[in-house]
Amino acid sequence: MVDYHLRTKPAYYSVARELAPLVVGLDRQSVEQVAVWAVNGSVHEVQLELELCSVNLAGDLLSEQRRSVVLAPNRSSELDVIQQPQDDQVVLQARLWQDGKIVARTTLWSEPYKYLTLPDPELHVERVDSHTVTISAERPAKGVWLDAGSGVKWSDNMLDIIPGDPQTLTVSGLEDQPIQLRWLDK
Repeated sequence: MVDYHLRTKPAYYSVARELAPLVVGLDRQSVEQVAVWAVNGSVHEVQLELELCSVNLAGDLLSEQRRSVVLAPNRSSELDVIQQPQDDQVVLQARLWQDGKIVARTTLWSEPYKYLTLPDPELHVERVDSHTVTISAERPAKGVWLDAGSGVKWSDNMLDIIPGDPQTLTVSGLEDQPIQLRWLDK
């Protein structure tokens, strides 16, 4: 997950998110159904809020629902099986909230990705301070990769960015270097 020069590859960030103490996941069970699950890797029961929303590729919010969930310690829990017909124009997002903060998020896109026609997501990067950047989008973006040179270390990368869900990252070594963005597009 790192190259010869010990630079992190995109897989590093994906695996790190999956190995976090709190994880949420979406899994397409059939053309019509999606399973929602979460992992609590701690030794204590956790009270969270689960948010599910769907957004079309134009960036419009189609549906949103929230509910409380309790995750048993040290296990994976199936939270729901929802009716969500497969549609290559819709992205499903799940987020876990704890004390008003997002602690885990994931997205479910139609596959294979090569058949998606993705519009320009209109990504925006804001430098909050010398160690913090926020990235947001007008339309869903898959696999956003931030790059500012080999000496820059990101707290997270290879992100799916959904409108209305800006992501704040800590960064070291950025200084005044320009940030370049890449994402899945055709």
